[in-house]
Amino acid sequence: MNSARILRSWIGEVYLASCVRTPLGRYNGSLKHVTDSRLGAIVIDSVLQRSAIDKTNVDHVLIETNDTAMRDMMSFAGLSDTTNYSIVCGCNGLKSIAPAIDLLTSGGVNVTVSGGTSTWSDQDYTKCIELLNQNIHTKNAYLRGKYLCAGLTRLEKAKKNGCLLEETQPIIIPGHPRLNRSPVTLIEDESEVRNPQDGPLGSFVDGAAACVLTTKHFLSDIKVSPIGIVSSLVEASSPEQSAKSILEANNLSQSDIDLWQINDISFDSYHRTLSELHINEDRVNIHSGTAIMGYNAGMSGLHNMIQLVQLLKPNQKGIVVHGTFESAMSILIEKLPVKSNFITPQKKPVLTLYTKDPCPLCDELKLELAPYIERVHLEEVYLTPESYWYKLYRYEIPVLFLGGRFVCRNKFDSRVFEKILRDIEDELQ
Repeated sequence: MNSARILRSWIGEVYLASCVRTPLGRYNGSLKHVTDSRLGAIVIDSVLQRSAIDKTNVDHVLIETNDTAMRDMMSFAGLSDTTNYSIVCGCNGLKSIAPAIDLLTSGGVNVTVSGGTSTWSDQDYTKCIELLNQNIHTKNAYLRGKYLCAGLTRLEKAKKNGCLLEETQPIIIPGHPRLNRSPVTLIEDESEVRNPQDGPLGSFVDGAAACVLTTKHFLSDIKVSPIGIVSSLVEASSPEQSAKSILEANNLSQSDIDLWQINDISFDSYHRTLSELHINEDRVNIHSGTAIMGYNAGMSGLHNMIQLVQLLKPNQKGIVVHGTFESAMSILIEKLPVKSNFITPQKKPVLTLYTKDPCPLCDELKLELAPYIERVHLEEVYLTPESYWYKLYRYEIPVLFLGGRFVCRNKFDSRVFEKILRDIEDELQ
């Protein structure tokens, strides 16, 4: 007898303005001295800048963390004391999406920030290992080897091609002269993975993730292209039940879904979800999953959603399925194309540079952009004290948007720019 049950179900339309995560720090690695509140503040600040939304416009912040870290996080992120916040628990950060949807669809809220953060290096080491062995244990060694080897290959390919850089916000860790601690800049994930044949594996990682959810009406007032629509959510007692239910609720079959991101920390559950829904493995966890990239109690679920959003092509649909001991959640997302007002009649994406005069860093950036200038239409926006953008970007210039989507602030990364430009050009074909 199947005891799985539906805990909640929703169908509607909420817009995903932007999403971001920190690079994943290995256990006792570069992020071991960075608190939950600092990591959370970094992603909140970054995701709002990527969304071109002023902090005064944020109505509610929902984060999976503890109460003390939450209060410090709001302060470190520069949010007003009057900004509402809630602590959410469940599905490793993914559950923060559910109350945000409730707030937005109620009509009284326009902008929410959802996220999660956790520094595993602050946790008891023995307790961590015991939890990991429980989570990643599987009776079938064949399944373990099969999925982990495939995931490791996919992750190595993604890292080699710089595919994960667009979704990450580099971290600058300040030095501490008295403790003889040098500053460290963490740009890429540093999580460690052992041989899949060595038994239960995977690593605990430090990190944080956040996304901005808003309404269609609010987006019409800001100059960005939203990246997607969250159109349905189902919470159930098992991953396979939540995935089945979200398909049924939206009259979809598994063949209608272009990509899946499914939590694979438990290979038995992961395999059961694939088998019961007859999902093609080539469309699942394209850049690997939690078992390979590392597990974080506060943000692994949201990390899976961010991965899925970045992988989807315009107008494609994807489902993220993330289960924990308490429950499982599935979210249906549709990737949006670039807004037409960010495309010229000559089919070139608009490249917006937020700058000031003089700006030596901006001049250097223009030199780096020279090889691409024939493929884009450059617009320079000069920051003046009375402009909306002045408060957002006066300390961050140069800031670059392509097709209404964030590219970089302070430092230009050609790999991220080339990927976004290539995706937009493919979309315009």
